[in-house]
Amino acid sequence: MTVTQRIKEICFKYPERPALQVKDNKGVFQPYLYKTFYKDISAVGAALASGWVSRGDHIGIISDNRKEWIITDLAILGIGAVDVPRGSDSTEGELVHILSHSEAKMVFMETFRKACALLEDKEQLPLLESLVIFNPITDEEFDILSDYGVKVVRFDDLLQKGREILESDPEAFEKELAKGEVKDLATIIYTSGTTGTPKGVMLNHESFIFQIDRIIGKYLMVKPGHTMLSMLPIWHAFERTVEYIVFFAGANVAYTQPIGAVLMNDIQKTRAQWLSSVPRVWDGIRSAVIRNINKSGKFKRVMFSVALEVGIMYQKSLSCLLGTMPQYTESKNLLDIIIGLLSLPILFPLYILSNIFVFRRFKKFLGGRFIAGISGGGSLSGATRRFFKGMSIKILEGYGLTEAGPILSVCKQRRPVYGTVGPIFPDVQFKIVGPNNEEITSPGTKGVLWVKSPQIMQGYYKQDEATDKVLKDGWLDTGDIVVSTLHHEIRIVGRAKETIVLRGGENIEPVPIENACMQSEFVDQIVVLGQDQKFIAALIVPNFKNIEEKSKEMGIPYMDMEDLLANPQVYSMVYSNINDIVSAKNGFKNYEKIFRICLLSKPFTVGDELTNTQKVKRDVVNRKYRSQIAKLFK
Repeated sequence: MTVTQRIKEICFKYPERPALQVKDNKGVFQPYLYKTFYKDISAVGAALASGWVSRGDHIGIISDNRKEWIITDLAILGIGAVDVPRGSDSTEGELVHILSHSEAKMVFMETFRKACALLEDKEQLPLLESLVIFNPITDEEFDILSDYGVKVVRFDDLLQKGREILESDPEAFEKELAKGEVKDLATIIYTSGTTGTPKGVMLNHESFIFQIDRIIGKYLMVKPGHTMLSMLPIWHAFERTVEYIVFFAGANVAYTQPIGAVLMNDIQKTRAQWLSSVPRVWDGIRSAVIRNINKSGKFKRVMFSVALEVGIMYQKSLSCLLGTMPQYTESKNLLDIIIGLLSLPILFPLYILSNIFVFRRFKKFLGGRFIAGISGGGSLSGATRRFFKGMSIKILEGYGLTEAGPILSVCKQRRPVYGTVGPIFPDVQFKIVGPNNEEITSPGTKGVLWVKSPQIMQGYYKQDEATDKVLKDGWLDTGDIVVSTLHHEIRIVGRAKETIVLRGGENIEPVPIENACMQSEFVDQIVVLGQDQKFIAALIVPNFKNIEEKSKEMGIPYMDMEDLLANPQVYSMVYSNINDIVSAKNGFKNYEKIFRICLLSKPFTVGDELTNTQKVKRDVVNRKYRSQIAKLFK
């Protein structure tokens, strides 16, 4: 079965349930029912199949999250074509490369402005024949786009044309849908690229279906009627798969934005049970709560601090007793069990009181029905993980990569082993490979993860050499350095390509150091550097609000943010704070100490230093901040 064939089953099973919640002009979420969802998918599919698109054609979708995106996606997949998605925040250069390389003949675009910018390079897109615009456009704008030599269609007109086709031939879409097979190519997703040029990952329908069938009801208990708040780019494999999971379960999706005030307001409006996001968002929520608490009276600050510490100790004791701590040896730690048995009777009543008087208010802030957050795209910092766990708010970390379709593991909702990304799916083959290509079998020993599964990509589109580098006899080299627990839960240690080798030969994984530094109240973003140097250093985007508040307390005068960050007292404050964190007492080696830092006055942004899932593009950072980096190692 294809993805759209499975969605059809759900639409017929739950016709009166909402598939989406869509904001109206007043910002109020309105239900968009499964029966309407399928009618619109069928109409768009019928229109495309009426002479516009043939099976196997490549169709671009350049848009941010919206109802029309998912309708178009499922319509394209339903008629056997292949979509090539990307976000509206992509640069024109990226879009031209992607659409040209993928040989897209038709493109759906969100806005008139973005369409004009793309068509300025029309000579580099000789195969592009037609353009569909999601947003309403005027007749004048329609004519401007048509002058570029492409056939222009308003999305609403395409939808209406499909409805008319279905009135005269109700089976127009169904006949094409029935031809689909699970091995058919579904999409070409160009990697956001933390290094180098994006590559087109080819995923078939089975890639999505394989992982979804293993997640629903086994790892995540998503139920019909549940709401998932969506804020990550839907074109990205992780968010797209999460949305398919929601639909396959008969639940619904509500789109929001990664803006603190909007996000929190929409959580309360929808009372969503689920939220998928990246670690930085969870870090941001934690920082916002702590910042607000610090602004309150002394009694509230102390009360929250004590309650959180009680919650953290209680959850740790409970994990020790239940055996949900990462386990690397056969023998259970008897001391952990004894500590759990002795401490739980003392901590439990205090924990109940903390929930009643402190945590319940925060949970109400999350809408009152929140079940769990799903975090992907990187590892949560220890401080953020403990913060949410201490309040009994589940943040379930998952792991995957676009080339794997993407999800390979996720913490189980019922018995999560925190500090890991959960167990690799049971029928996915995996091995951990050491530096001499030997297979590592002992838990707790780090190596590079290789996986083999039906969900793995077919390869990189038109890039056989790049494919051969990562795919060998069906095995995918993920490039991720991991350790496995006794029960095959995975902990991500770093990226093989990101390993820093100092002049003394010491190998350093920057990601654990960066994650640890994110615990600092003064750090918002950080990149650790030091390849071929004597020591490591870091570029730091500070938490500007916390820096300002602390500076005022210290009586530090300043003209603007750049002036403040240049102050030696501010430098010393941040430097001391992060080196208290990255220290021997916290398990770091002496050579992992950050020797110098540079405080940046502007944050990293998506589309520049960050990918759409907010991973750092290290090549861009190295290039853009070349002069600052050079000064760090003088």
